[in-house]
Amino acid sequence: MATLQSRDGLVAVSDALTAEPTGALAADYAKAKQALESCDSISLVSTVQTIKFSLTPIHFGSSDSSAVRMDATHQGVLVNGCIAIERLGKNVALSYASLHFTLTGE
Repeated sequence: MATLQSRDGLVAVSDALTAEPTGALAADYAKAKQALESCDSISLVSTVQTIKFSLTPIHFGSSDSSAVRMDATHQGVLVNGCIAIERLGKNVALSYASLHFTLTGE
């Protein structure tokens, strides 16, 4: 897994490769894909605050991949990003997430 964040904390990108036995990956990938495709919102919760994102399906990768764009406004700051998953083989899947905070005037 790799996570990158800008110095000012306004952009973050994370990706991860997952390897599992074929049957386990097929089941886990199907559950994750169904969750992404059936949700219209997601909340990121911390001990201090919650940001609720609206989700819009987008195209990312192969036809078997699943991805959503996330949009929210939190304390006057626009926040957007995406979550995507793609199966790369019988035993390997990729997950990707990004967040971008847009301050007023930027």
